[in-house]
Amino acid sequence: MKKRISIIVTIVFVFIVAVGCFVSSKETSSKDDTSKKAKLVYNYLLEKGDLSPEQAAGITAVIKQQSNFNTSVHDSGDISTTGLMCWSFARQEQLAEFASKRGKEITDFYTQLDFILEEIDVNSEYYQLAMCKRYTLDDWNSAPSPEQAALSFTCIYVRPATVDQESLQALAREIYEACYLLKKPSNHLTALCFIKKEDILNKTSSLYT
Repeated sequence: MKKRISIIVTIVFVFIVAVGCFVSSKETSSKDDTSKKAKLVYNYLLEKGDLSPEQAAGITAVIKQQSNFNTSVHDSGDISTTGLMCWSFARQEQLAEFASKRGKEITDFYTQLDFILEEIDVNSEYYQLAMCKRYTLDDWNSAPSPEQAALSFTCIYVRPATVDQESLQALAREIYEACYLLKKPSNHLTALCFIKKEDILNKTSSLYT
């Protein structure tokens, strides 16, 4: 009887360990995927946009906070939003128009990144930056740190009712250190951003699969 109980306890223990390892593996995989996407976004924006490293890190942090790099359609009650910046209403329609002109799906990752760059280009028909919550274009253009870049960008671009400033600033700093300073960050956003310049725009590269 004692032997049988011992066997049962052993089986239960092994099962618990196995489940824990499986969950841990899934969490690690998810974090790695997030790290990869953060790296791709940062480098793509820095290479294609007229941005400073602080601004690129700030935008990447805002994308992470807005959609966790999800380009799909998000249904939240009465409002349907789309993509990396959770575009809605007129801006969602403009994204669809922009994608259609390029012969791309509205959920295409790089099309959405290019649309962000269009929306912050003063010469673009899709330009969207505007003073909001005491932040101005000068604050954005002269942001001295990734934290300030993220805060000013989310205010003049996203224009949300409220902002989780502490979380956003932490994300911006982490991305900046991982992708620009190439220091070892405090958690999973490792210095994966050190990639060759020619790979950044090569969308057929294994980095983008």
